[in-house]
Amino acid sequence: GDIYMTDILVDGQLLSPPEEKELFIEFVGDSLVTGFGNQPDEISDITWGGAPIYQDATVAYPYLVGEALNADISVVAIQGIGCCCGGWLFTMNDIYDHYPRVNEKDYSYKPQIPADIVVIHLLGNDRDNFEENGKTWEDVLDKAKELCLMARAKHSKAKIIFAPADRIDEAKAMVENKLGGANNGYYT
Repeated sequence: GDIYMTDILVDGQLLSPPEEKELFIEFVGDSLVTGFGNQPDEISDITWGGAPIYQDATVAYPYLVGEALNADISVVAIQGIGCCCGGWLFTMNDIYDHYPRVNEKDYSYKPQIPADIVVIHLLGNDRDNFEENGKTWEDVLDKAKELCLMARAKHSKAKIIFAPADRIDEAKAMVENKLGGANNGYYT
C-alpha cells in the first residue's frame, strides 16, 4: 500500500538547511540505484527475498558517488522498475514527471534546482520482462531514448549519462546514433 505523512510535530526547532554543494547529480533507476537488497543475508534470520531489512541507501552507489564527489544527490528510483517494462504496471517513463507521487498524474514534479548530471541506470528489469510483455529490444531502446529526452527536458543543461544494466553495446549505439552522443550532452 501507499504510505503518506500527513503531519509532523517538532519539539524544538529545525536547523537551517545545509549549504548547497557546487555539484548536483540526479540518479534515476531501479534496485541497483536504491540499494535494495545490498546487505548480506547474515544480518538477519530472514532469507533474501526482497525484504527491506536488506537495504541501506548509505552504501548504495548514488550516496557513495555523492560523498566521493562532494555533491548533492537526488534519487528517483523504484526497485523492479524498467523504462519499457518491469515488475510494475507502470514504468519509469510513466512516473518520472510525477515522482515521488507515482499515482497522482495531475502532479508534476519540478526540481527546485536543475541537476548538473543525470545518471539513468536501467534495463535490467526490461531485459527480464520485455518478451513476456510482447516487446522487442528495439522497443526497450526507444523507451530508454525517451527517458533520456525526458531528463533533458527537466534538466536542460545537464550531462545525461545512460548507464545500462544490460546489452551495453546496443545501449551505447542508441546513445550515439539516436541521441547524438557527447556532441549533444549524452554519454554512456
